[in-house]
Amino acid sequence: MTKADIAAKRHTEYQGAYPPGQYPVLLAYAFRPFFLLLPLYLIVSIVLWGLLWGGVINLLFMDTLLEWHIYEMVFGLGAAGMAGFLLTALPEFFEDELPLVGTPLSMLVLLWLAGRLSFWFIDWLGVYPVALIHLGYMLILLWLVYRPILTDPLRQHWGLLWAALLLTGLQGWFFAAKSGWVHTDALAILKLASGAFMILVLLVIRRVNTGIINKLFEQWQVDDVFLARPPRYNLAIFTVALFSMIEFLLPGNAILGWLGLACAAALLNLLNDYLETDTPVLLRHPIWALWGIPLLMAAGYALMGIGYLNDDLYGIQHFRHFLTTGALGLSYLLVLMIVALEHTGRIQTHRWPFTLAVLLIWLATLLRGLIPFAPQYTQAFYLWSALLWAGAFAVYLWQYAPLLWQPRADGEPG
Repeated sequence: MTKADIAAKRHTEYQGAYPPGQYPVLLAYAFRPFFLLLPLYLIVSIVLWGLLWGGVINLLFMDTLLEWHIYEMVFGLGAAGMAGFLLTALPEFFEDELPLVGTPLSMLVLLWLAGRLSFWFIDWLGVYPVALIHLGYMLILLWLVYRPILTDPLRQHWGLLWAALLLTGLQGWFFAAKSGWVHTDALAILKLASGAFMILVLLVIRRVNTGIINKLFEQWQVDDVFLARPPRYNLAIFTVALFSMIEFLLPGNAILGWLGLACAAALLNLLNDYLETDTPVLLRHPIWALWGIPLLMAAGYALMGIGYLNDDLYGIQHFRHFLTTGALGLSYLLVLMIVALEHTGRIQTHRWPFTLAVLLIWLATLLRGLIPFAPQYTQAFYLWSALLWAGAFAVYLWQYAPLLWQPRADGEPG
């Protein structure tokens, strides 16, 4: 089967309703504006952070720079990622679900942008207007996605909704702590939120792996089926949730060492899905990049577990970057790349820029996460890790972003 045959077959298989009318290409589906703005904002914010901790610049407009960095890397980027993924996936999951397009989509995008700008100047604006913008955005997103998920008799995607609800609650808790309503350490809430995002990542990659690998099998004319087995993912989610809760309730307790190792074991168990197909896929391009997500996550929890068991190894917050810089960063990158091709009617043909971007994420993670083993290079590793991470998304913008403002290649709407 030629590439043209595959494209024609996909054209006839396209399912899903679409609103009547004509819309600008960038507002024709939610992934288009969100997956263009997300990497642009990521590059700006991480480069600023790298220059700051690399000793190059100072940001004098904000008192709580660490909170700004963690919040924006977790909630700021995550809010765009959730909107881009959920509002694109639901019309695919439920064929009668209409995608958000046109003016309503543009208003949601503008609200996200207002959130980014407001958080930069939270010291000037105060907590309440910033909280109103951010929580308003999340509540609108939940309103847009809850009905088809909750009314699905198979309950296949309830986990995604509960994860989004959990993150909205944690966001509200963070702002309540910032305003003095509750006496909780805001940084502790952000660490708890990073664990919640790991759960969301596991829920998302299970669906992405199942969909994209089986479509690759079809594209390669391979008579095989890939299964992302729920019990394995449920165990990984349970261990990650338990680690996150115990870390919040009993910070520094040695039990976190064993829980971290348990998380790593459960996450490494996910790799068996790639080994249990009749077709060897572990090192096949681009599948090799997908299993990097649970592998990086496992490395992070294993190293944090070792850190909690070894008082002489001070590096838990550095090791946590295997989760954020590594697993979360690679998740963003791969979802952006896969969606840019899949939902613009193109075939999954990733070339050398794909490999380059993935390797840049890995290198940035190693530099950032392994600082405890080379503390004399701390500032240089901060700076170069940020630049390499930004470089991975610059590659995405160079190779994939043009597809976001071009019409679908198969002529379908969206």
